[in-house]
This record gives sequence, structure tokens and C-alpha cells, in this order.
Amino acid sequence: MKQLKFWKNRGQRELKEGKPEGTHKKKYKKLIIVSVLVLAVLTVAVKAMMPKEVVLPQVETYTVGRGDIAETLDTTGVMQTEEVKTYFSPVGAVVEKCDVKLGEYVTAGQKLASFRLSDLEEEYQEAQLNLDSTMASYREAMAEGGKNASKYQTNAQSAAILQRQVDQKEAEVDALKASLDNMSKDATKKSADDTNWMNNRRNELTDENTKVDKEKTEKSLDLQRKQDELAKIEGQLDGAGTASGNQAAGDAAGLNERKAQLEKDIDRLNEQLSKLNIRQIEISGELATLSVNEDGDKKVAQADLQSRYEKASSELAELKSDLAEAEGKRDSAEAGIMSGETRNKLLISNNLSQLSAMTVKERVEMARGGIVAEFSGIITDVKVAEGSLAAAGTEMFTVSNAQNVNVEVSVNKNDLEKVKVGQKAVITSVGNTYQGTVERISHTATMNSQNVPVVSAFIHIDNPDENIYLGMEAKALISLDSAEDVLLIPSEALNEGKDGPFCYVLENGIVTVRLITLGLSTDDYIEVTGGLKEGDQVISILPQGLTEGSQAEAVFGDMAGMDEGQAGKPEDGAEPETGAEQPGGEPESESGRQEEQSEGASEPAQGPSESGQQETLPEAE
Repeated sequence: MKQLKFWKNRGQRELKEGKPEGTHKKKYKKLIIVSVLVLAVLTVAVKAMMPKEVVLPQVETYTVGRGDIAETLDTTGVMQTEEVKTYFSPVGAVVEKCDVKLGEYVTAGQKLASFRLSDLEEEYQEAQLNLDSTMASYREAMAEGGKNASKYQTNAQSAAILQRQVDQKEAEVDALKASLDNMSKDATKKSADDTNWMNNRRNELTDENTKVDKEKTEKSLDLQRKQDELAKIEGQLDGAGTASGNQAAGDAAGLNERKAQLEKDIDRLNEQLSKLNIRQIEISGELATLSVNEDGDKKVAQADLQSRYEKASSELAELKSDLAEAEGKRDSAEAGIMSGETRNKLLISNNLSQLSAMTVKERVEMARGGIVAEFSGIITDVKVAEGSLAAAGTEMFTVSNAQNVNVEVSVNKNDLEKVKVGQKAVITSVGNTYQGTVERISHTATMNSQNVPVVSAFIHIDNPDENIYLGMEAKALISLDSAEDVLLIPSEALNEGKDGPFCYVLENGIVTVRLITLGLSTDDYIEVTGGLKEGDQVISILPQGLTEGSQAEAVFGDMAGMDEGQAGKPEDGAEPETGAEQPGGEPESESGRQEEQSEGASEPAQGPSESGQQETLPEAE
């Protein structure tokens, strides 16, 4: 009001002085323009001297938070049965009825085919006649073979005993001959000092000879008992040769086992007796030598040894003759014994005849009921037609069990250690969904179409139904593992380096590198078990040109499925980093700041404009 009054009084004064009314307005208008120009120049100069604000590159970050994760394996495979049953014709007969078709679903107990049975009784009667004939031939052959076997056993036993006697006598002859040789070479130049030694040695040899006699007696008695038992067992085996049935077979097995043990024991005892005889001969020879050396009557002792040697040699010759005779009888009896191969053939022929008769009868009974499906499934092969003649054993149908089904999937080496027996899976095939369980994992790798080794895993279908189509492709989602309340980062934030996995973290506006350890993973998230902590700001993708140590400002992302404030957003109450979003929601840009400065620079010009408006007030008044 005072300013208006000033302009009003001044105008009246100038009018009184006779000056033109617009003269003072022109002067002050020039003054105002000059002032505005000066102010503008000063503003530009001040702005030029101020430091320019640095514009930082922006990176999208996610806040490390906690959440739940479930790792799965998504793969494909083929529906296949775990049980296949091929049905064969039990008899040679005409197929009277067969109305199943390839690919048809059948239920357990459903009749698949029936036979015409008019010709089967004749087949059964023929089988019975063959059985009677075979049984008679078998019994006759076994009886004759048993007689020859008994003769062979007797002569073989005699030959074995004679052989052991020959061996013993040969050892005796050799020992006597050695004593004679030693006696002839032994010098009788013994001094009187050797008398005591010879007496002591004689006593030692006499005591040892007594012990040997005692031991020979014991072993001879034991040998006789075992030989008697062996002869008894062999007689029992001869009688068991013609017997039949499981009991007889079991008894024969036990007798043969005991016989083998006795033969081993008899051989061992004979060997021990032979050694004892040899030792007695050696003792006798040494005693004779001592006597010769002591008495000096060497010729008498040598003549005695020579006599014993000749007698033993004569006995040896007789034993060898008896042995040759026993071996001849044994070989002759052996020629009449049925060979093991012939015995087996007869036994097999007899068993086949029995089975044939039994089987024909059983097959007739089976044929009366026809071919019946043992389980619900799908007909995957049909080999016969109604009215055709099916020979016994002819393949008729193949049924694949539709209630015992699995999906075979291929697992590569990266996923193999994660897939375990017992894991659950969801199977989808032909628009139907089923629950499954990993039943088994193959331990043999094969090459797939890309020449990569893979291992087959088999997922059992837990809830099969009639909508399953064998051989069709199926998708399998295997639940590998899960974890709750663990640290998670988005998958795109993971990087791989020579030192292992790492991620970029924005710390106080600086890009840093963190080596991390990993847990479970999905397509979207990865569990971090070490290297990060809750609240860290990980960079999803580091822009080109930025490296470790670069400055940047954060633009917060969002991890879908995570609680707000945990995955991709700052926690409640957290202050944004430098250069973060402003309350308006958009980051402040350099152009925005320039526009704001330009607007600020033009503000001083508004003052004179207002003065100009004030300038016209007197006219309005």
C-alpha cells in the first residue's frame, strides 16, 4: 500500500511540475530490465561454478529373503507294464472259441479261449501205455546195472587193498635193500668210546620200536572197523540202486557221503601204517648195524638181512600177481556197469514218461476250463484264431498287466545323484494324471539319441486305471527334495566362475563379488547355504561395463512367490540406497534435474513481471 501511494504522489507531483506522465515510467522500466539481465547473468555464473551432480548407473537388485523351496525333476518317459504273461496251449486241440482282439482290455478271470476236447482222452491213454513200457525197461536196466555195480565194488575194494599191500611191501623191500647197502659200506672201526653211545642208541631204538608197535595195533584196528563199515555201506548202496522215490534218493545221498569219508579215512590210515612199517624196518636195520658193530659179527647180520630181503621180495611178487588178477575182475565188472550218462538217460526217459502222463492228465483238466486271464491287462499279441488247431505248447496270447505299470524315464549324470528310490512323482499321460513312486534305478548306463550316457529310472504308477495306454509318452514330475525357511535368490543372479558359484552384491552403492554355496534349486529360485545373509542386495544381471568395485544405484526387483519385504523388495523400514526410487516412484534423472534448474533460473524474471503489473495499478486507479 505504501508503494502504491508512493507512485500515486509522485505522479501528482510530476503533473504539477508540468512533466509528461509517461516519462518516469520509461526510466524505471529500463532500470528494471537492466536489473533482470544482471540477475540472470549472476544466476548463470553461480550455476556454472557449482559442481555437477554425478549420475550413477542403475542395477536391478533383489533383497535376499527366506522362503520355502521344492526341487523337482521334469522329464518324460513311456508307459510300460511291469508284468507280461504269455499263454500257451496246454494241449493239442482245436480252438473252439476265441473272441479277444489285439489291444483289448481284459479283466482278471475273463476267459480268453476254449478248446474242443473230444480227442484228448485218446492222447491220455497213449501216454499211460508209454509210461508202463518205460517203467518196465527202466527197472530191468537198473537191476542189471546194480548187479554189475556190486561185483565191481567187491573187486575194486579187493584191488585197492592189494594195491596198498603192494605199496607197503615195496617200501619194506626198499628199506631192507637200503640196510644191506649201508651194512656193506659201514666200517667196523668203532672205538671203545662208542660203546656207551651204541648202548644208549639201542635203548632209544627199542623204545621207539615199542611205541611204533602200539601205534600200528591201534591204527590196524581202526582200519579194520572202517573197512567193515565201508563194505556194509556199499551193500546198502547196491540195494538202494533199484529203489525209487525221494526217500530212497535222500538215503543214497547220505550213504554216498559217508562212503566218501570212509574211503578218505582208510587211505589215510593205510598211509600212516605204511610209514610205521618203514620206520620199523629202519629201526631194525639200525639195531642190526649196532649189533654188528658191537659184536663184530657183521657177516651173520648181513646174511640175516639178506634173507629177510629175499623173503620180502618174494612176497611182493605174489602180491603183485594177486593185484593183477583183482584188477582184471574189476575191469570186467566195470564193463558191465551202466555208465553215468546211460543211467541219466534212462532216468530222464522214465521221468519224462511220468511227467508226460501226469501232464497230459493235468492239461486235459486245464483245457476244460479254457485259457483264463490271471490279471487285468491289455492283449498285446494274438497268435491263434477261432477254429484253428493249436498244438501243445503253441503260443496263444500275450497279456500285459495294466494294474502293474511304470514309466521308464532317462536320468542324466547331473540329476542322477538327486533321484532316489521312494521319491514321489506326478505322472501325466493322455490327459490323465496319476501318482507314482520311484521304484528302482538301473545301474547300467546307455547312450541316448544325443550320444549322452543316461540311466533309466522306473516310476511305479500307484493308482492305475483303465485309461492307461501302454507305449504312450508320459510326463513325470519327480519331487526330489524340499526345504523350508531358507535363504533364496533368483536364478538369474547366479554366476559361475573358476572359483565356483558367485553373485554380485550391491554394498553401500559398490558392486562386490560374493562366493556362495548352493543348496536346492528350481527354474526360478536357488537356495543359498553360505556366502550371503538375509537382507543382502544381490544384482540380477550386471550391466555391461560394470565390474567389481563399480558404483551403482539400486532399482529393486520383486521375487514372485516370496513374501513382500523378503524377496526382491527392501525390508520394512529399510532406507533405499543412494540413487534409489524417490517417493514419486521414478528414479530422478539428469534431465529432470536440468529442467528443475531451468525452472529455478527463470523464477527471478517473474518478479519484474509482477512489478510491471504493479506498474499499471496507478492507471487502473
